[in-house]
Order: sequence, then C-alpha cells, then structure tokens
Amino acid sequence: KMEDNILILRNEFEREKSAFENLPDFKPESLNAASFNRTVADDARAFIKSLEDKYITLFNAAGKKKSLIVKSLQDEYGKDGYIKLSDDYSNDFLSDIVKKATAKNKVLRIDGRLIQNFEPIFLYPENTKLSLRAHFLAPVKYVFGIPVDTLVFNLIVIWLTSLLFYITLYYDLLKKVVEFGGRHGKGGKNS
Repeated sequence: KMEDNILILRNEFEREKSAFENLPDFKPESLNAASFNRTVADDARAFIKSLEDKYITLFNAAGKKKSLIVKSLQDEYGKDGYIKLSDDYSNDFLSDIVKKATAKNKVLRIDGRLIQNFEPIFLYPENTKLSLRAHFLAPVKYVFGIPVDTLVFNLIVIWLTSLLFYITLYYDLLKKVVEFGGRHGKGGKNS
C-alpha cells in the first residue's frame, strides 16, 4: 500500500511540476519506498505547501474576477434585475448534473494517478497531440495540440457529418454499397 501511495504522489508531483513554474526544486523520482526518509518527506511537504500557495493565489484571483463580473451585472441590471437574470438563466438541477455534485467519490485512484470526479466541467483535458478524446462537457478539446472551444468543435463535427450524409444521399452511395456487397458477398445463391 505504501508503494502504491508513493507512486501516486510521484505521478501527481510530476504533473503539478509541469503545470506551474517557480516551485521548489523537488525531484519526484526521489519518492520511492526503498529510500523514503524524513528528508524526502520534508522536501515533499515543502513542495505541497508551495503548491497550496499557488492554488490559493489562483482561487483568490478567480474569486476577484467573479466578484467584478457580478458587480458589473448588478450595476447594469440592479440587484433585483441581477437576481431575476440569475433565476431565469440558471438551473440548479442541471448544474448538479454537470458538476457531479452528488458523486459519491470526488477523487478516483486509477492506474497510479488521482482523477478528479467532481466538477469535471471545469477541468481542461490533457493535451495529447493525436487524440481527440476529452471528458464529457470539457470546456475545450485539443485538435492536433491546438485548443478548440467545445461548442466550435461540436459545430464543426455536426457540419462535417451533415456534409458526409448529404454526399452519401446525393450520390446514392448507400444503395451502391449494398448492391456491391450483394454481388461480392459470401454465401450467394450459387454457393
């Protein structure tokens, strides 16, 4: 169990090091069960404390930005108008669904990594160069390493699919494929 926990720490530390600059010089590969000692634990704690400070700074900046947006909307519509706007354009039930607010496990342990299962709508997918995979309701999708807004990506896919279906119908390709399969298929009448 200790080896599994240390593997998770090592993997998560490597992920965090790639996400932030100016973190303490800590080598995640120093985390292993055989050489784990007080010095490594203290270095890991210092690294975690630095990460905590980074996330607190990000959280506070996001909170200030949200407050400015709410204030500007209240200035524009008035407090009662803002509340009406919020009531008209928000749906608590839908919000709970997309945020997985009722999920039993908020964090999952999968293949030596921690996967956030709570509020996935706010998570950016991993930037993989050749994969178009992203979690459900991701804010962006990466296409050949380039981030594309999910709405734009979905519209492009819908248009391309519609174009493919149009071409298929226009040239009667489905009928031709079925006829071709019937002539060259196995188990024909003469078999």
